[in-house]
Amino acid sequence: MTLNKRLGIIAYANNTGLGNQTRQYYEWLKPAKTMVVDLSDMQRQSGKNVTSYFERYPDGLIIEGIPSNLAINSFLEDLDVVLVAETPLNHYLFKRAAELNIRTILVPNYEFNDYLQHPWLPRPDLLLLPSKWHMQETKELGIQMQHIPMPVDRSKLPFIHRKKAEHFVHIAGHPTFMDRNGTAVVLEAMQYVKSPIQLTMYSQFPIEAYTDDRINLVKEYWELYKPEYDVMVMPRRYGGLCLPLNEAMSVGMPVLMTDVPPQNEFLPPEMLIREVGYDIIQTRAEIECWKPSPKALAAKIDELYNKPELVDNLSKAVDNLAEARSWKKLAPIYMEIINNL
Repeated sequence: MTLNKRLGIIAYANNTGLGNQTRQYYEWLKPAKTMVVDLSDMQRQSGKNVTSYFERYPDGLIIEGIPSNLAINSFLEDLDVVLVAETPLNHYLFKRAAELNIRTILVPNYEFNDYLQHPWLPRPDLLLLPSKWHMQETKELGIQMQHIPMPVDRSKLPFIHRKKAEHFVHIAGHPTFMDRNGTAVVLEAMQYVKSPIQLTMYSQFPIEAYTDDRINLVKEYWELYKPEYDVMVMPRRYGGLCLPLNEAMSVGMPVLMTDVPPQNEFLPPEMLIREVGYDIIQTRAEIECWKPSPKALAAKIDELYNKPELVDNLSKAVDNLAEARSWKKLAPIYMEIINNL
């Protein structure tokens, strides 16, 4: 299937989650127009050192900072549909698009959904949910919605059958509110791990000093998907969409995650870590921020180390899950949604 409508997207040229997500939209949906928003100055002011790679969008229109109304007016010319991830940045985009009869799609992350706090803002025509997390609360906003998982590009992340659990990996990434990926839990769990495993961590911010010589750091996230690595550790504390989960499954890595929604709705139970309660935190809405058990995580790491046959079976299982979420399978569905909007 191909698009029969002129699609425009807003993209980011960095290695953040939004950068990787919108880069895949660009590569697989092949939009007619792409606005590449450069927020690097704002990010540096907030303490984040984010590198931009504008060459990823050879035909992109680069906009520095939040797009102005004039920039949006120009971008919308000759488009039929606009797709944005998480936020339009300037909600005038949805207002002006409606005036021009241009259809709009927002792929929201629940914790950053502006309409939970500001329901009067101009709205998109469709919320395309990448996760079922807090789906009922999203439905109550009264915006047309549809669920489809965020696909994974298996051509770049091919399957490798994992048959052991000796080298574990963890993505800390950029600093996140309330340690979303559970990096502190991973570091605490290491003191309880009895097996002679290795742990490699990817971080784009300094991690407090640690003395465990089993832990090492890498600077590029794709280094975590090498054949010699076996299992991903991701005891997330909150959140719906998790791109590293899809990426790890695509390359055949079992992924240890907290036993809470949405991942406990589809991951094998052998990959889930017990939680020991939660706090209520305020993002755009009040949400649960779970407390994964470091001791339960350590026990699961030891179990996989000592049961290579379990790793073998889990690697096959995540391969099947990743294939169901592949761009090859889901791109035609995305295009059908866009064509029919």
